[in-house]
Amino acid sequence: MIINGAGSSVGAYAVQLAKRAGLFVVAIAGSSKVYAKNLGADVVIDYREHKGDDLVRIISPPKAFTERI
Repeated sequence: MIINGAGSSVGAYAVQLAKRAGLFVVAIAGSSKVYAKNLGADVVIDYREHKGDDLVRIISPPKAFTERI
């Protein structure tokens, strides 16, 4: 599950709920990336270091853009 704003109060709650449900959590946060990791996020991406298309490439499997469903 991808959670944008994982360092906010609602985002933090979402991280905890997703982990409790057994999901793999990718958290997108800024200065609160350590906080998101401590909440249980499997991967934390700092949105200030990666913009737009970079974020999509990081969190998407390579075939997502070439495979038709």
